[in-house]
Amino acid sequence: MLSRLLLYTTILFFQASIIQAQSTIAREWLNGQTQIFKTTGREKAKGLDALIKLPISYQFNEGERPNIVGKFSFDEEPDAPLIMILIKRNADYIGIEDEVTAKDLADISADEMVGKTLVLSSEDNIHIDGLKVFAIEILNTRFASTNLVNSDLQLLMSSYNLFWNDYMISVQFAFAQLEINETRLVERLKAYKPLMTAIMNTLVITSKWK
Repeated sequence: MLSRLLLYTTILFFQASIIQAQSTIAREWLNGQTQIFKTTGREKAKGLDALIKLPISYQFNEGERPNIVGKFSFDEEPDAPLIMILIKRNADYIGIEDEVTAKDLADISADEMVGKTLVLSSEDNIHIDGLKVFAIEILNTRFASTNLVNSDLQLLMSSYNLFWNDYMISVQFAFAQLEINETRLVERLKAYKPLMTAIMNTLVITSKWK
């Protein structure tokens, strides 16, 4: 009963905030115009079977890096986040959720980025598919000034990370802009947060139930 109440609350909040922004992908989601992405058979999934539901307009692109199973973008809605699904496999991950914290993961992610980074928030009290989720939000600013380029790139990443067996699954929502305007990035994240939450709640690790 409680989970159903939380679901209804999420839906109401989602309708009140996102729809007012006239978001195409939000309307698609509420109208059931979705697609299901499966990791089954994909080399970068490293043997893990999982699925997640996304708005139908999101376009799939192969990830360039070894751990990125897929990237999804919708260029016709510039404010919409880029979605990346990452899977890592390491024997050291077994049981790590009992030791690591969301803040630990945030600090590691920040250290791996180029430029100035700031951890905006971190929490580990979310559960999806029966697993603890480590949610982190990181702001990254990179300054570029050369004879050819004179611009600044600012990136706000909201990342949901969970561990199962020797896998780490990460779903990242990235907002980027070629200007320094933290307020604007945070506004974009807040506007899409209900949709991001709804997407995350469709994640199923099918390998877990086989």
